[in-house]
Amino acid sequence: MQHVFMKFSESLYDRMTACIYPEQLRTFESGIKPEPVFFVPLIEEGKAALEKINREMGLGLDDWDIDYYYHLFVRDIGRNPTNVECFDLSQSNSEHSRHWFLQGQAYCGRQGSAGQSYEDHQGDARRKPGQQRYCLQGQLKRHQGV
Repeated sequence: MQHVFMKFSESLYDRMTACIYPEQLRTFESGIKPEPVFFVPLIEEGKAALEKINREMGLGLDDWDIDYYYHLFVRDIGRNPTNVECFDLSQSNSEHSRHWFLQGQAYCGRQGSAGQSYEDHQGDARRKPGQQRYCLQGQLKRHQGV
């Protein structure tokens, strides 16, 4: 019966944000041992080191990302990144988190706001009660060659 309940509950919850505990928690100890932190040798091995960790950790970085982060760490910062930093950059740069790349047309109801972009409406979450919420139709700047 427990298996049926757990299987059913999987359809009700997003595993990334919620779960059902089949019994009361007694500890927060997970038994998981963290992996060691290490430096990715970009300065010594070049972009190949970033490409390798991208494959091994499944970071999902594309060629543009690899070029950008390689130059950021080697040329601009002047040091090697850690595996933790690479993972964080991957998560921050995932498609659903690329709001800083978004460029689009803002619509208030059915009326378009010509020439206004996402950046013009970033404060929308701080709007006053009763103010109109904007819907955006956007494109990634990167794919437009910007």
